[in-house]
Amino acid sequence: MIEPINITLRRPLISLAAAAAIANEPTDAITEAVDSGAIRFAFDVAQPDAARRAIRVLSQSLAKYIERVAQPPEQPGAFARVVESLFPALAQNIRTDTLCRVLDCDRKHIFRLSKCRVVECVNQYRRGNGGTARFSRRSCVDFLISRRLT
Repeated sequence: MIEPINITLRRPLISLAAAAAIANEPTDAITEAVDSGAIRFAFDVAQPDAARRAIRVLSQSLAKYIERVAQPPEQPGAFARVVESLFPALAQNIRTDTLCRVLDCDRKHIFRLSKCRVVECVNQYRRGNGGTARFSRRSCVDFLISRRLT
């Protein structure tokens, strides 16, 4: 018999496939849990005109779902606190690599979101050393607030 292992998730949001693998359930079951609200905090980080959703699940919400913890009604302001906690509180601008880590996506996706103007790039970025783009923290927070699924 395979023994379960304890793992620590270093990414605050994880993809649907990763959530399914961790929960040992099919992706359809995780999608249903997101749509029904059994997983409390999930987001669609796809581009606005995308044909498919790009679901990201808050790792703590997945843990509660796996443990079958009964969740009390959401407290006022809980969602805002969750979203605010995903980004460094002291930084007014978020680097591309940080945004990639938080949203669990690649740089191309971030630049597509920027091109669609759903996150605001605040500098001129270029390829190479020191050329990383920075995005307004407020636009990143607003993006996630607007893309909540549950």
